[in-house]
Amino acid sequence: FKDGDFECSNDYQKTTLTMIFSVKHDLRRKSRLVAGGHLVDALDLDIYSSTVKSISVKLLHVIAHKQDLRQLCGDCKNAYVNAFTNEKVYARAGPEFGELEGSIVIILKALYGLRSSSERWHAHFADTLRSLKFQPTRYDKDVWLRLSENELHYEYVCTHSDDFMIVSKKPEMVMEALEKVYTIKSKGPPDYYLGNDYKKDSRGRWAIGCKRYLKEALARVETMFGVLTKKYVPLPAKDHPEMDTSAVLNDDEHRKFQMLIGMLNWIVSIGRFDIAHATSSLARFSSCPRKGHMDRALQVFGYLKRRSNRQI
Repeated sequence: FKDGDFECSNDYQKTTLTMIFSVKHDLRRKSRLVAGGHLVDALDLDIYSSTVKSISVKLLHVIAHKQDLRQLCGDCKNAYVNAFTNEKVYARAGPEFGELEGSIVIILKALYGLRSSSERWHAHFADTLRSLKFQPTRYDKDVWLRLSENELHYEYVCTHSDDFMIVSKKPEMVMEALEKVYTIKSKGPPDYYLGNDYKKDSRGRWAIGCKRYLKEALARVETMFGVLTKKYVPLPAKDHPEMDTSAVLNDDEHRKFQMLIGMLNWIVSIGRFDIAHATSSLARFSSCPRKGHMDRALQVFGYLKRRSNRQI
């Protein structure tokens, strides 16, 4: 709308629009129009969206192997903007809009940045799966199933934001149905999904690891703390971090320690159970960590650097 053509009611809130540019790891360029959700009061709106449990993904691999089903992964391109937002917001067009700069923009789609956009996309994708006669399972609402056409087995779809995995005798048929609604990229059998590397042996058995994620995580840690020394164990034998009396970390170091613990917790959840004890032991001190606790967390990463290729 041009100025004077739009009369804002009290229901509408004003926000900003920003064009974000990024370069992917493979040097692809991407731009995205992002709304300033931090300026919008969304207290009366549902903003929660769940994701599939990591154990559910592993169980689907077991089911696929047992019932001789095939798996196919995909990623919905620009997922959020497929859905409409529940938030009543407007903004003023910037130079990105060319001759329309300065006009009033009514935001209808679930733009990235708005607080309810994740929930809106989750609901949109759920409605699409229901239209294909899938129903959520009782254990995990982000694992969907339906009876196959010949009624001899179940077909499954698990969802994690804009990523999904199909488990079926003919997963291509489900993929084709989804492609009628969304633009799908990164289609193919599971190779790297939700932080895990997948590889089949000559007998068709899956081996699940997280070497690729660890490579990225270690590079990030070494950028912040320098080159890590490889360690043989996550923590020394008979170690007692609760008895540490070294200096308390400052605010910046405290945030970095919490970041390390968050990364380690995720690494445990995607299959590295060998660091579970060390991670839970150090996580106890997240509210007031000391330098000795930071050194121990870095030792766990040093162990992961030496043992990066362990698989289940």
